[in-house]
Amino acid sequence: MTVAITGSSGFIGSNLLKHLVPQLEVVGFDFKEPGLDPWSLITKIDEGVGFTEVLHFGANSNAQTKNLGDLIVNNFEYTKTLAAACAKRRIPLLFASSAAVYGNLNKDSLSAYAESKRMSEEILIQIGKEFPDWKKISLRLSNVFGEGEEKKGSMQSIPYRFLMNSLNNQPIEIWSVKQGKDRIFSSRDFLYIDDLCRIVSEIRNKHSLWTEPVIDVGSGTTRSFLEIANIVVGLSRTEVLLTDFPESVDRRHYQMTTRANLDALLKIFPTFKATELDDAIEKIFMNEVAK
Repeated sequence: MTVAITGSSGFIGSNLLKHLVPQLEVVGFDFKEPGLDPWSLITKIDEGVGFTEVLHFGANSNAQTKNLGDLIVNNFEYTKTLAAACAKRRIPLLFASSAAVYGNLNKDSLSAYAESKRMSEEILIQIGKEFPDWKKISLRLSNVFGEGEEKKGSMQSIPYRFLMNSLNNQPIEIWSVKQGKDRIFSSRDFLYIDDLCRIVSEIRNKHSLWTEPVIDVGSGTTRSFLEIANIVVGLSRTEVLLTDFPESVDRRHYQMTTRANLDALLKIFPTFKATELDDAIEKIFMNEVAK
């Protein structure tokens, strides 16, 4: 049994690779892997190399880019071609989508990144109609955070970014919206990377339970950015600055809140319970201090 993972050098892919290697034979594909770039996976599938499953986590994950054309090629077109190859060989495909697909207020508020993910979800459904016995599932991932986020650069999660600010003796800056005398803070459903690895490990081969084409994957709870800052301050005292949204941020494309509906996930993984956010942040903090 050989499982292929795309994006194996990225934050999620590299963590997932480490998690699965003790259990399975896993081959990682990434543009940073010599001779194992993602397009070579499609070639190998077309040639009949015996992959039993594909976990597709590779993508241009820059949610801030406005270059839809680049995202269409690297996210949508690649996913479409990979899905078609898997479907013809009846290789189950697990695809990492994003909660960004929900946008802010309506479909028109989607970012270019979210649009590429939405289109990818839809093409998997369309290809599935041509091959009704092919197994596939799209996971709409909430904000995943944890060890190894240095790979993400400017796309680091809020918990990780706040922790790094604190450890580097830098203030934590929180954008917020003034509403009278109050401030409204963004909030997110944050999912610890270890929990995501457990979820994928648990559901990846339960193909008979893949009855929904798209499912939410997260903790099922929402925490504000201010709450995250307070958790970090409790571990390593640092200054917190409350500021207005900068003019450079287009709030039409900025999600103020997300929360995963876990009903579909719990049908496949009924015992799942997310790690408490406070515990996960403290674990990351201790690991970083120990370096």
